[in-house]
Amino acid sequence: MTNPLHLQNRKTFHDQFCKHRLACRSSAFTIPTAGQAPIHLQANLLVLPKKYADDFRLLCHRNPVPCPLLAESASPGDFRQLKSYVQSADGRRILAVADNIDLRHDFPRYRVYHNSEHVPVDGVREPTDVAAQWSAGDHVGFLVGCSFSFERALHEAGLTPQHMTHRRNVPMFRTNIPLCPAGVFTGGTYVVSMRPYRMSDVEEVRDITRPFGATHGEPVAWGWDGAERIGIEDVARPDWGDQAVKADGVTVFAHGDEELVPVFWGCGVTPQEAVMKAGLEGTSRHFRPITAAVVVLCVVLCVVVLCVVVLCVVVLCVVVLCVVFVPVALVLPKGLPSANFQASANDPPLHRPNGVELVQQFWAQLGSKSFFARPKKPYAEPT
Repeated sequence: MTNPLHLQNRKTFHDQFCKHRLACRSSAFTIPTAGQAPIHLQANLLVLPKKYADDFRLLCHRNPVPCPLLAESASPGDFRQLKSYVQSADGRRILAVADNIDLRHDFPRYRVYHNSEHVPVDGVREPTDVAAQWSAGDHVGFLVGCSFSFERALHEAGLTPQHMTHRRNVPMFRTNIPLCPAGVFTGGTYVVSMRPYRMSDVEEVRDITRPFGATHGEPVAWGWDGAERIGIEDVARPDWGDQAVKADGVTVFAHGDEELVPVFWGCGVTPQEAVMKAGLEGTSRHFRPITAAVVVLCVVLCVVVLCVVVLCVVVLCVVVLCVVFVPVALVLPKGLPSANFQASANDPPLHRPNGVELVQQFWAQLGSKSFFARPKKPYAEPT
């Protein structure tokens, strides 16, 4: 894809670009593309099932800084023809795409996700092609601008990023900057790339990268206070890519460095992170139904267990009632002395057994006589 800002030596650079792309196709080039294909735009590729294409397109349009959409498959399943979203001043779409392109092969490495989880392909975490995984008629490829595109301009200004010099990948970080939601894509946040510079160079760096609106444009934050504002606590621990190093290529650029400060740009990993957070279904169509069935089964089991517990409590209460109150009822005589009788002075004192004595009498009778035999009279009969 040609960058209209750099047209000198176009044929020479175009030939280099074609050779580089074919090297990716043949798996001869499998490392990050920082510093490659000068004067051309670089892009990240994201491939989704067509049912999510409209929502993803809207996500990019609503968040142009971290998700600058350059092009997409001309139709679902098409990996050779693309339609452009880069416009000229008069509104025409002006993206010159390489001839004989093949989205399934022309990138150095791919990551395959099933149901939003990264899975290896034939034991390889990052395969060099996805021809076997590409679904004809269903998959839509989206090209999202990459910040590697403006690194040539920084190099020409004497501000070469250190990861280019030392052949490392740029460090990338999650942030707390929220994305505007779009359809199924909600709750996402910016991912940013980071390049350290002297504070005195930051304004020039901003000026150089500002025209590259199709590939993230100028920085979104810089300095140690800027890192804190966007939620980055340690620049030596990136979420993706390699640690940033200083000019010697060995010393790690650490948090709080007094010589350099971090400068952050929007990053094309942002849409990948948004897709992960959305929990989209991939090629496996059984994940969500199985999950739902397990949840329903757990709920049913909980209800059954609760019912069993309640039943046990009820049975226990009945048993307690039978043990305590039924023996009392069986031991009591049929006729208790009336409250109106007159006892003589010679009568023995009237003994009224307590509950414990009644239960003891009941179990004694149960061991010697029929359960329903009438018990002995525990009270003295009135004379």
